[in-house]
Amino acid sequence: MIPTDHLGTWPEEVKRHLQEFRPNHARELEQAGRLEAFCRGQASRAKAVLDESLDSGLSYDMAYELAGQYLFLPSEKDAPDLSAGIQPYTD
Repeated sequence: MIPTDHLGTWPEEVKRHLQEFRPNHARELEQAGRLEAFCRGQASRAKAVLDESLDSGLSYDMAYELAGQYLFLPSEKDAPDLSAGIQPYTD
């Protein structure tokens, strides 16, 4: 299990975003019992990207923009198939 103490509210933000903008994806994950792990994983990847970007000298705004790609996946309407873009967390 991925520790969540360093992720703040990000897992819940990922979950809310999925439920609103990718409801089919969220429902599939929930039915498979993987929604919480998926959200923690996305938040963890975002945190790693944020930390790495800051360490490489990017401003916080730029680093957060990069990390946000893992927190806020595109809507199902805009990107029904995620395989062409950013790869979501898989456990």
